Amino acid sequence: MNKTIYILLLLISNLLAGAQQFPVSIHINQTIAPPLFWNDYGNTTQTPFQVSVTLNDLATEPIEVNLYLQLIGAGLTLQSTLGSEPILLFPGETHFLTEEEVASIFNLPIQVRGTHANKFNLTGMLPDGIHRLTLQAFEMHTKRPVSGIKNQVFSVYRQAPPQLLQPAKRSTISAEEQDYIIFSWLPKHQLQISQPAYEFQLFELPEGIAYSDYLITNRIPMHREETTQSELSIDPVAIGLIPGKTYAFRIQLTDPLQQHEGIYLNNGYSEINEFTYGTPCLPPTGLKVMETGSDYAKMEWDQLTFEEFTLHFTPFGGTESYSST
Repeated sequence: MNKTIYILLLLISNLLAGAQQFPVSIHINQTIAPPLFWNDYGNTTQTPFQVSVTLNDLATEPIEVNLYLQLIGAGLTLQSTLGSEPILLFPGETHFLTEEEVASIFNLPIQVRGTHANKFNLTGMLPDGIHRLTLQAFEMHTKRPVSGIKNQVFSVYRQAPPQLLQPAKRSTISAEEQDYIIFSWLPKHQLQISQPAYEFQLFELPEGIAYSDYLITNRIPMHREETTQSELSIDPVAIGLIPGKTYAFRIQLTDPLQQHEGIYLNNGYSEINEFTYGTPCLPPTGLKVMETGSDYAKMEWDQLTFEEFTLHFTPFGGTESYSST
């Protein structure tokens, strides 16, 4: 037992002795959700991190250090090729970087590597996933490291489009029992957008053609409408819905102020729901003349589930048509 404890203590002692001690320590604190676009990190009003640097060695002289940055994760590596502006550190004191100083670190020239490098160079957008930000301090004159590598793990994801609620997919909506159709959806984005807006798009699906995303993305909506709410009441007669026809709709989350372009999955478009409006108004069959007179005619046809019929007729040899309901 004593021998085991001695071996463990010896191993711990060797590990501590082998660990390199640096005179400077770095602290990173995340204050807000990190943005998707790299340029936003260098914006003094949007940088998501607070950084402080401490010279812990009380017996040393004041030193000037440069901070170097690296970001690793999700198929992308960014490495600053130059250090930050010199930071003067005094023994036992902590230097809290200003927002301008923090932003300047993210504005340093960077080397870009990884499978997402080309896309990053084109869009400036970090790929979805978990990333690791690292900072390390180097003595300005000798370029030797005077701190360990400080890591800050964070994640970024594009915002989800709305989730459609009603009408439900492949549902049938009565054309007789309601004056308005309620379209509703659930906002799924987590980013605080100052003025979120939605565009409702409605399509008529041609008969005999199955619903598909290809069909929708290559057609012009028969009706579109913008709203800031997550629900719309639409008069089906006013927009020309025809009983028995099949329609599809989708919602696009938009940003009128254009502050967050490119951050929405599927360009902000929801899934597509299709529904059938009422039942088709089919003509009656089995029309028969049962009885005629000098000023009347009695006709019959196969019974249908409609409450009202309109008969159109033209006298033999005439041109003027008449109707009776």
